[in-house]
Amino acid sequence: MRFSHIPVWLAALVGIAALTAGSALLVSTLARPAGEQAPRAGTLEVSAPTAGMLATANARLTATVAEFPDIICRHCTEVPLPTATQTLVAATPTNTAIVAPTARPTRAPTRVATASATIPAIGTARPTATPTRPRLTATPTGITPTAQIQPSSTARPPSRTPTPASDPTVTRVPPPIPPLPQLRVQLWMLSEFDSAQQVYRSATNEVTWPGGEVLHFAPAITLEAPASPDPMYAVRARVTAWSFVSSHGVLATAPDSMGQIGCRLRTQPVPGDAAGLDGCAYRYLETPTAADMHMQAHAFWSIGNPLEMCMDIYVYDLGQLRATDLVLQARVLTELVDAITGQVVSERAEIVTLPFAVTLAVPRSAR
Repeated sequence: MRFSHIPVWLAALVGIAALTAGSALLVSTLARPAGEQAPRAGTLEVSAPTAGMLATANARLTATVAEFPDIICRHCTEVPLPTATQTLVAATPTNTAIVAPTARPTRAPTRVATASATIPAIGTARPTATPTRPRLTATPTGITPTAQIQPSSTARPPSRTPTPASDPTVTRVPPPIPPLPQLRVQLWMLSEFDSAQQVYRSATNEVTWPGGEVLHFAPAITLEAPASPDPMYAVRARVTAWSFVSSHGVLATAPDSMGQIGCRLRTQPVPGDAAGLDGCAYRYLETPTAADMHMQAHAFWSIGNPLEMCMDIYVYDLGQLRATDLVLQARVLTELVDAITGQVVSERAEIVTLPFAVTLAVPRSAR
């Protein structure tokens, strides 16, 4: 059987004609309009067709080499692409400012659409581009940005006048005034003619004394503190001082029968303890000794004036033996004390007059 070469040559001619027609169609498709400038050498242009074009045309990626277009790759895609077109320039990086969308307080910032470029085929040169990084920070999905409003320099928060709390009325109850204690009044006595030189205490406020003898005397006061008006307090009392006021109607500060005027030598009380006392004040002693009695008060009653007498003795000429008197005073201080702390919460000072009746007896030498 003999093989004929005529059909083979005919098929080759038909293929050459079809290839020539396809090349012409491709060159006419890649040709640019007259008004559009060709890209510079070394630049890469990525063009994405619109949604309407995707139905009839394929995506194209071309590069201009030496001012002539060259086909890098060609493929079809069925996924619709965004309509935006973005040109990346790699030859000369420039600091191009990208204007970010203005953030609104009530609306999340709109994402900038990114054009999807066709990935070049393996083995072809990838253009490099250094885009300027935008300064706007994207808000994470699901988080609504909160607008921060700077307060005005003249705006002031509303002032609120605090209302002072009404304090409850506190009524202070003063501590009770301590009552006066019960007094038992007696007289301490000492005579120079007593060989024992003892200090005697009278039974009451009525005494009998030998005429012609000097009486060294001082009051003996026994205090009986009353019950406390409140169980939280205790009552205590004491005699701070005493004074000699008069005898036989003559004041202690007035001239006596010997012409002596004023108070005599004595043991004086602490300043303040004798406040309110009349006459000549003395220091009060609970249990005086014979030596102490020599610094207390002294009185001499006689019929006629003696020839001489110590200057610290009060002399009274009675003219005859008869009853006379002594008028004394005592300052009694009563204090109300806290039963727990011992602190004095209130006090009361009273001036008590102590009258004594003196009956003169026959002198010792006449017995």
